[in-house]
Amino acid sequence: MTEAVQFLSDVEQIMRTAVPAAYADQPISAVKKIARDNDGDPVPVIESDHTLRGVINADSLIFDGPSTAGQLASHPRMTVAPHESAFSVARRMISRRVDWVPVVKDRKLVGTVTRSCILSAFGELNRV
Repeated sequence: MTEAVQFLSDVEQIMRTAVPAAYADQPISAVKKIARDNDGDPVPVIESDHTLRGVINADSLIFDGPSTAGQLASHPRMTVAPHESAFSVARRMISRRVDWVPVVKDRKLVGTVTRSCILSAFGELNRV
């Protein structure tokens, strides 16, 4: 059981690190492709140095509007740090009804946590 608790101790242990993101200067057509290729998950928008600028939800892509990802991006409902407690983040996600959260270190995007990440981690906990 100690192994499972260690496994779930922080966000860094459960986050996805391969995060498809759009650069702020990319056209909306590129963002639509990223969203399509990733089952409609929100698309993080980053600057050239990987600083998180904001996110674009699939719903925002339905209407015509801004022409670049940076113009359309909005602040995420919440962000988390890699060393935050996975249990605490799971509770906050549930209470705020958030399915997807960017993981940020020094203002730079380093990963995401999704409900699937959390469910997989809890599945690991139950297998130990």
